[in-house]
Amino acid sequence: MLSNSPGSVGFELAPFKLPQEYLDVLGGVGSEKFAEFKALMKVAFLALQKKCENIVGLVQLMELGLKMGISSFLFLFFLIYFYCIFY
Repeated sequence: MLSNSPGSVGFELAPFKLPQEYLDVLGGVGSEKFAEFKALMKVAFLALQKKCENIVGLVQLMELGLKMGISSFLFLFFLIYFYCIFY
């Protein structure tokens, strides 16, 4: 998530957390479902990496909106709306 850790005490150091409950649902680290999950996560992160500059730009615009006193969700809604119109 794009926020501070609970209580604003510090930041999460792990780049990605996979709770034991998720592993249990997938059938453990040796299961077919876990292998599929890893493959899909790799595809997702590679796709995100290709659009990194766009994502950073959106986050920077949301930060600007917050500084202007606009809700980040409302600001994101308008960004997506204008993107759909002009793209």
